[in-house]
Amino acid sequence: MKNVPMLVTGLLVVLLFFSCTPREEIEPEVEIYLTTHDIEITLIEKQWKIRPFQVSRGDTVVWRAPEDSDVYIQFMDDRLVGSYTEIIEKGQVLSKIIGQGAMQGPNPYAVFIYEEKAYAQGQSPPRLIVRAM
Repeated sequence: MKNVPMLVTGLLVVLLFFSCTPREEIEPEVEIYLTTHDIEITLIEKQWKIRPFQVSRGDTVVWRAPEDSDVYIQFMDDRLVGSYTEIIEKGQVLSKIIGQGAMQGPNPYAVFIYEEKAYAQGQSPPRLIVRAM
């Protein structure tokens, strides 16, 4: 009978030790090919244009502002790139990652060219089309 409390205490110590030891999470190997998409805001026939892009969640999108104007971007859903608004200064770039919670399908957004006081047209408005995984 004297050994039973000692045995129970020993088992509790062993269980406590294993429950506090960090375990490595084993993740299955999955090949994911992430892409960077360069989006130029260009003046074509007196209209600022942006062509639509197909992207995947986790891809990087890089917008390039014209050399002579700041650009304001407004996203309709913050799950797309993690924010609702962004500013790109003259000649600079904005790099954003497509969020894992981004809505599948077309995601419209607005691009305003400050010096021209005009919105860029894509498919009016521009779109990032998130592919199904």
